[in-house]
Amino acid sequence: MSVPSSPIGPSSEPLFHAPNVLDDMHRKQQERSSKHTLPWSSSPIRRDEPTIHSASLSSPRSRSYHHHSSPSRNGHTSAGNMRNKHNKVRQFRNQHRQEKLEGRRHILHDAQVYSEFSQSQLRQFEEVELHLDLDQLIEEERQAEAEYEEEQEDYEAYIRQYENDLEDFELQEELEMAELISRMDIGDKS
Repeated sequence: MSVPSSPIGPSSEPLFHAPNVLDDMHRKQQERSSKHTLPWSSSPIRRDEPTIHSASLSSPRSRSYHHHSSPSRNGHTSAGNMRNKHNKVRQFRNQHRQEKLEGRRHILHDAQVYSEFSQSQLRQFEEVELHLDLDQLIEEERQAEAEYEEEQEDYEAYIRQYENDLEDFELQEELEMAELISRMDIGDKS
């Protein structure tokens, strides 16, 4: 009996032609997975060499995931992986060393900037201290206080004068209002 394998057209082979169909399908899946997991094994150069996985593909353990504990699969990947590992470790050490050096540079730079700033402040203080006389400073302070007191007295006098002017202005306004009101009363009576 011929059953079509696709709806488009009939197939020339029967769907179940032999009991080896499952075995063939299993073999093809194993080949596909070995090509996927071990791409070098499909290379024409490597096909003739036996691999660690070639014996385990036919074993019943091959149906489950199994990782070999050997350090290398073919002997070639181990050297490459070790070289990559050492390169990464070397790169990490170099990066760490550079970061430490950069940190030390920042610390030294900050310390240098701080010392330069404190030295400049000390120099400025010494220059000011050398040029000033204590008696002169006391006299300048007394003069400043006297000027402040004079300004304060002048300000208070100005405020008193301003208040007096406001009172006079208010009194004049009240008188004008009273006069206007009295005129309005006179005008209403006549």
